[in-house]
Amino acid sequence: DAMKRIADGYGIDSSQIPILWAIDKGAVPIVGVTKPSHVAKLAEAMNVTLSSEDISRIEEEAAKTGIRQQGSWEPQ
Repeated sequence: DAMKRIADGYGIDSSQIPILWAIDKGAVPIVGVTKPSHVAKLAEAMNVTLSSEDISRIEEEAAKTGIRQQGSWEPQ
């Protein structure tokens, strides 16, 4: 729900929020696409920079799930 609310605020698809989050963290995500519509959604999202508040919200919501969000190369 949080990703959908954030995405709606930027006028993009919620599937793009994790990609933008990864980019904000300095990663270069390798995105697989199988349909032209996926390319279009990704292109729209590349014009968006998530606010620091949105990044924090995503990380807070992720922490609630218990899913580890650190890369294996990051300090534990």
